[in-house]
Amino acid sequence: MKTKITLMIFYLLIAGCSMRGEISIPKSPVEPVRSPSPIITDISPIATTTTSLETTTTTQTIIVSPTETPAVQYEILSPLAIKKDNIVIEVTSYTISGTTFRFGIRITGLSSSQIPETPPGYTFSPIRGIEFFYGDQETPLELEPFGGGGGGGPNDDGTITINQDFAYKLAAPFPVGQKQPIIAIVTLHEIFGITGPVRFDLEIVPEEEIQG
Repeated sequence: MKTKITLMIFYLLIAGCSMRGEISIPKSPVEPVRSPSPIITDISPIATTTTSLETTTTTQTIIVSPTETPAVQYEILSPLAIKKDNIVIEVTSYTISGTTFRFGIRITGLSSSQIPETPPGYTFSPIRGIEFFYGDQETPLELEPFGGGGGGGPNDDGTITINQDFAYKLAAPFPVGQKQPIIAIVTLHEIFGITGPVRFDLEIVPEEEIQG
């Protein structure tokens, strides 16, 4: 009896082992391994257009000379007078009466050797030319010359004085009694050694025109 029971247990153990060998244990699902995307190594070069901007720089060399200070050719004594060496040139008269404008200059301190010889019938004139301007804007003054004169003579110190007078007609009269700024630009004879024109600033109070 014991033998039969033992054999039965033996068969059961063998059957159990056989069954365990046939049982398949479920495995947890595993995602399929995907092959990585192919790496493209053969990349065709992208055609790029490079625009070359060529900048041309022009260098201009400017040579600036030092500012030349003109040599002082005369001394300014006042708005109406200058002095060159021993010679004084001054405006001595300036009047406006109606449409008549008179202007006079006196030159003192000349030596006889400084006065050049003139042909017969001609008188030496120390003035080469005169221009007149009006106001702060220095507007040219419309004038018509109609007369003038000059004279002079030796002084006690042996020098010579020369007077020069000029008369003009104005295009229109100025208001009577109102001060008017007039600028006289005088070009002198070359004997004075003054190469540029000389400026004189006048302040004239016009008067009533003299009748008669």
